[in-house]
Formats: sequence, C-alpha cells, structure tokens
Amino acid sequence: MTAHRSPEARAQAYVRDHLDADGIYAEAEAALAVLSDAHDRIADTGARKRALVEEMDTIELDLTTRERADKAELSQAAFERYIKPVLHNDPELRALRARVDEVSAEHERANLDARLAERTITVKSSRMQELAGVLAFYASVKVGTANETVHPH
Repeated sequence: MTAHRSPEARAQAYVRDHLDADGIYAEAEAALAVLSDAHDRIADTGARKRALVEEMDTIELDLTTRERADKAELSQAAFERYIKPVLHNDPELRALRARVDEVSAEHERANLDARLAERTITVKSSRMQELAGVLAFYASVKVGTANETVHPH
C-alpha cells in the first residue's frame, strides 16, 4: 500500500517525472557549456586566422619588393600581371593559404556550434517557462480548492 502524498508532493513528482523539468534544465546547462566552448573556439580561430593573414601579407610584401627590384624594367601594369602567378605559386604562401582555409573551416564550425547551442538554450528556456506556467496553474487550482473548502458557496 502506498503512503498518501500531499498534493504539493504529487505536483512536484509529476513535474519531475512526467514533464522532465530536471532533464530540460540539465540539457539547457549542457548547451550553455557548448556555447561557452564554441565562443572560446571562435575567439581562438579568429586570432589564429588574423596571425596567418598577417604572416601572408608580410611574405607577399617581401616577395613583391624582391621581384620588383629584379624586374625594374617592367611597367607597373606588366609587373602586376607578372607578380600574380608568382604570388599564387609561391610554396610558402600556398601552405599559408591552406592553413588559413583550415582555420576558416574550424571558425565556421565553431560559429555553427554556437548558433545551435543558442537555439537549444532558447527552446529549453521556453520549455522551462511553459513548465512554470503549468506549475502556476496547479498552484491556482490548489488555492481555489483550498478556498472552496474554507469558504463553501
């Protein structure tokens, strides 16, 4: 035979066991941890990309300066046509461009993870607000029932 539980205890058990309030809260907290990690990764990949681009700019400037000194006889237009494939085919610049692409992909994945975590938090927060409404309804029914027993019509 089961012990008689108070209406409050039954309501709490219903919210916990059937509406999964604790699970929803845990999922929201997990999403918040994912969001924090994603923001850290966004900051890290952004800094790494800026450093790589700065390194590429320095190498391009050095290479352009050296090539311009070697090809002083070319007009500016001719030199610009000449330097494009030189910069494109430089092995160090190619490697840096590949690294920038990798870091950019990591950055985009972190952004996607952040957006997904934000949406998850929004959904879970809405669900928690919905549960709060259910609890408020139960409370009003409880108050109404208590008033009816104290002040019958």
